[in-house]
Amino acid sequence: MCNRLLTALKLETNLTKVYKNLGIAYSKQGRLDEAIRAYLTALKLRPDDAGGYFNLGFTYFKQGRLNEAIRAYQTVLRLRPDFVEAHYNLGLAYFKQGQFDEAIRAYLSTLKLIPDDFEVHYNLGIAYWKKGLEDKAYKELEIALKLQPDYLPAKQALESLRRN
Repeated sequence: MCNRLLTALKLETNLTKVYKNLGIAYSKQGRLDEAIRAYLTALKLRPDDAGGYFNLGFTYFKQGRLNEAIRAYQTVLRLRPDFVEAHYNLGLAYFKQGQFDEAIRAYLSTLKLIPDDFEVHYNLGIAYWKKGLEDKAYKELEIALKLQPDYLPAKQALESLRRN
């Protein structure tokens, strides 16, 4: 009896991986609706899969379904608070919606986990700038350039800030 249950459990875990991998394959082919269906099926089988919710959120984001992407990323962070990419992508989704306070919070959470990421500093700087917090924007853009001196978007943003 126990052996049959263990075999069934392995099959269910493998089936979850199959649906998750199917979602990844569909996504790579641009078949995003099918990818979402595959991820949702995988998540029904294993609702505690942070990676599955991340893939789902990323696919929603690619479709411009930002509210759903945000919900998926929030679920990832409830399951795994240290999932760096989910913090960062949550910030991107909030930013794209024009929710700059939320984007700033997400980027700051990301920087607690990876303090030396130039792109996060850059995006945080741009979010501060959108909020009219030019001193903070300037500081973050400078940090981005110290970390990645040839990062053209940060150079251009700093030049624009200096002109204002």
